[in-house]
Amino acid sequence: DISSGEMKVLQEIEKDKPTNRLNDGKCDPQGRFWAGTMAKQNPDLSLEKENGSLFMLSAGSGQVSFQFPKVTISNGLAWSNDHKTMYFVDSDKLVVYAFDFNAEDGSISNSRVLINHDSKLGFPDGMAIDRQGRLWIAGFSSGQVHCYDPSQPDKFLGSISIPGASNITSCCFGGENLDEIYVTSASLKADPLPNAG
Repeated sequence: DISSGEMKVLQEIEKDKPTNRLNDGKCDPQGRFWAGTMAKQNPDLSLEKENGSLFMLSAGSGQVSFQFPKVTISNGLAWSNDHKTMYFVDSDKLVVYAFDFNAEDGSISNSRVLINHDSKLGFPDGMAIDRQGRLWIAGFSSGQVHCYDPSQPDKFLGSISIPGASNITSCCFGGENLDEIYVTSASLKADPLPNAG
């Protein structure tokens, strides 16, 4: 409740995996909330592979439904401008998946790897889509945001460098014409850069 500040638990997921946590999440164009899980990192920064999943919280009923399995680090989400395709990042696997998306009921099908992200560009993290339908992917550890055209996924379009930060976590578009990109970054002890975090 925004006015009172009161919070309540809507749903609990993965009770059989108590060390898992939610990572990235986003609402689809119809207002359903999508979020994925990942395993907790070990002290040596390793984590259990394919221990997470992707879930959807329905806007009306508030019910959570399982959507996609065997995720290691659940991350960026985006939907095509015609609302027919959903995109989803698994950072550890360095891939962007595409799914056929049913805007009416929120179901996804026909999963496929759309982009095999070059490790030299960092780990793919958060993601946004622009008015031309191009995907912009935050490059964790690269200090950049990278651009792809989903209609030509093998063709890397280029990058924007973010001064003073290396662990870029997400991006979105704003401004009157949606032609301004806003970027977030993480601040780590090993990354004492001026604009980190």
